[in-house]
Amino acid sequence: MIKLLKQEKQYEIYQSSTIIFHKKKILTVIDTIRPRLQKMFSNPDTTKIYGLYNFFSLTACDEHCYELFTDLKIVIRNHLQTNKPLWFQCWLNYHKKDEVLDWHDHDWDYHGYISLYNTNDTKTEFKEYTIDNKDGQIYIGPGHREHRVKVPKNFKGSRITLGFDIVTKPTSPANISLIPL
Repeated sequence: MIKLLKQEKQYEIYQSSTIIFHKKKILTVIDTIRPRLQKMFSNPDTTKIYGLYNFFSLTACDEHCYELFTDLKIVIRNHLQTNKPLWFQCWLNYHKKDEVLDWHDHDWDYHGYISLYNTNDTKTEFKEYTIDNKDGQIYIGPGHREHRVKVPKNFKGSRITLGFDIVTKPTSPANISLIPL
């Protein structure tokens, strides 16, 4: 189930009960696919290879990841207020405190992220606003927004999120990370 927590002019934040109730099971799936991705693409950073896979394609047969995919579809359709065709890519961000992302943007129509694990002591700072991250929340807003992750309070272990980008018009068929929504 999805609940709208915050609605601003340019972005929204939702709460996903799927993450709250099934976090451990989703993290188990991530612990299974992450080493496979790293080996398949010879890269330890699943963020850097985001254009080579879609998280939900890799986890399509897991019921809890399917529920999370359904939550995400609701969030995206709610935010964009459209039934027109959409495409999206989704990737795994798995970072220690000194590996979090610095200033960057997404050259896509819309961008968002799903806070899965160990995100409570972090913030996502945009030039225009700051999001206080909390496990179980989904952020969605416009693309083309410079942002970074801030760690005001150190955390142990890894911070795990799923990033996603959305396009409203199809791009090159060579983009293998995009799937229909």
